Amino acid sequence: MIEVDQYNMTEAPYCAPPHACTYKPQLAVPAGACDTHVHVFGPAEKYPYQDERSYTPPDSPPSDLFELHRTLNISRAVLIQASVHGIDNSAILDAVKLSPGSLRAVAAVGPDVSDKELKALHEGGVRGLRFNLVDKGGMRFESLNDL
Repeated sequence: MIEVDQYNMTEAPYCAPPHACTYKPQLAVPAGACDTHVHVFGPAEKYPYQDERSYTPPDSPPSDLFELHRTLNISRAVLIQASVHGIDNSAILDAVKLSPGSLRAVAAVGPDVSDKELKALHEGGVRGLRFNLVDKGGMRFESLNDL
């Protein structure tokens, strides 16, 4: 029997949380270093996961990411829309608002996205789009022919 909880984590298996890095590495990270592919998740009550997802992540909010980057001396990052959030880009857009000078984002959209929506994403810090045809979650493209 599958247990259903308040965060709509019905059939998707839980995945391991990120490794907690609590020490500075011996390698000196160059000034201006950029983490080029990172996700933020949750809190699940505010940013719910798609029913169609293939995994259920633990909450990993921007505050955790900022702490990790402080420890590693990383000053910039590109937030990538996670498949578990489908085309609801709220989590990454809200994260960019917390540090617009150091964060940019890659969003996910549906085939019916409007120019107005694309402009709003750009104004929110989005500089690219993600088309995930493998682990789609709530991402709606079925093939490259849909692009």
